[in-house]
Amino acid sequence: MRFNYKNITYKFLLIVSFLIIIGINKGFNYLLINGFSNPIYGTITSLLIISTIVYLTTLFFGSYLIQLNFHIKSLNKADRTINKIAITFDDGPTPQITENLLNVLEKHNVKATFFMIGKNIENNKNIVKKVDAQGHIIGNHSYYHANMFDMQSSKKMLAEITKTNKLIKSIINKEPTIFRPPFGITNPMLAKAVRKSKMHSIGWSLRSLDTIKTKNQTLKKIKSKVKNGDIILLHDNNNNIIEITEEFINYTKNIGIEIVSLEHLLKIKAYK
Repeated sequence: MRFNYKNITYKFLLIVSFLIIIGINKGFNYLLINGFSNPIYGTITSLLIISTIVYLTTLFFGSYLIQLNFHIKSLNKADRTINKIAITFDDGPTPQITENLLNVLEKHNVKATFFMIGKNIENNKNIVKKVDAQGHIIGNHSYYHANMFDMQSSKKMLAEITKTNKLIKSIINKEPTIFRPPFGITNPMLAKAVRKSKMHSIGWSLRSLDTIKTKNQTLKKIKSKVKNGDIILLHDNNNNIIEITEEFINYTKNIGIEIVSLEHLLKIKAYK
């Protein structure tokens, strides 16, 4: 049985029901009148509290770690036996930064994937066209990427995904099939929205933390941890990303790892 939201919830409800039945059989009337003086009630209460804590902790990590595929199956890495990886950039397009990054990628003949935010696309349509013209993949990263995105209903999430897809298609005449959840956080509402959109959820296997670490710290991390089949998460709204990307590309060449497109790495179609 897979470790996922539905199975864990069913098990939690089964445990709670079992403990409640035991409590009823032992006489809840006694419990209501005399409290927890009987040891059996203290044991049942402790088990209920422990079960609830374990369940809520599981929900937290299952939602926060996209790699667990807890709420929805995401594509987070490829075959570890092939010496290929993919690099992805979130949160753009960003004037100058994305354009300078494209120059670096073109210089090294490297193809990347850009998960773009709809509201950033609106005023940077020429950059979107350039990304596509140079053979890179454009993915959907929601329209607003709001901090409260994960608190929305599945209907509102789906509306953002659809709006961003339509915007991208209006610019490059191609509709993405790949979506990266904002912050990499998943929940049942998002799972429903992604299923209805019929898109692939894309995660990552190596998070660079480039938006909070220095250039040297970021490079040290991704150089030391990169493995075959990795999908690396970077951001093209970060002023250090140009130097980070160029130095990392040179590093992968030296160790014999090839950077390929996400389509090639995962063997999927990036557009409908």
